[in-house]
Amino acid sequence: MRTMGITMDCARPTEFMMAVERMEAEHSMLTEQLTDLYLTAKTISSADQDQLAVWLKRLALQSAQLEQQVEEHLLWSGKELFPMVGLYAGDQTQPSIGHSYWGLNKSLELVRRDLVAFRAEPVHDALVMSKETAEEAVSFLLQACVALSDFLKTEKDMLFPLAEEMLTDIDYLFS
Repeated sequence: MRTMGITMDCARPTEFMMAVERMEAEHSMLTEQLTDLYLTAKTISSADQDQLAVWLKRLALQSAQLEQQVEEHLLWSGKELFPMVGLYAGDQTQPSIGHSYWGLNKSLELVRRDLVAFRAEPVHDALVMSKETAEEAVSFLLQACVALSDFLKTEKDMLFPLAEEMLTDIDYLFS
C-alpha cells in the first residue's frame, strides 16, 4: 500500500505506521475543510449586502471548527508522532528538523494571528457592515487559509522522507 508517497508494504504493522496513516487521514480531512472554507470565503466578494450576515456567520462557524480540528491534530502529533520521529532521527538530523519545526511554528503563528484578526472584526454586526469591511475581515481568513495550507505542506515535507526511511528500517529489522 502507498500512502502519501510512503510505501506501507511492511511485513509487520507498527505503531509508527499507524501514526503515519492517521496523519495522512487528518491531512486529507483538514485539507478538505480548508478548501471548503477558502471557497466559501471567496464568495463574500460576490455576495449581496443582505446575504453578508449569513455568509459571515457561516465563515465564523467553519473557521472555528477548522481551528479546533487543527489544534487537535497539533496536540496528537506533538505528543505521539513527532516524538517517535525525534527518537529515530536523533542528533544526526537535529539542525534540519529544528529549522523545519521553526518554520512550522511560524506558519502556525500566522494562522493564529489571522484567525484572531478575523474574529476581531465585528462580524456579528454584519447587518450594518459595509461590503468593503466584510471583505477586509474575510481577507484575514483567506490569509489564514494560505498559511495553514503552507503549514500542512511543510509538515508533510518534513515528516514523510523520514517516515519512508523509518518504515524501511523497521521492515528490514523484522524481515
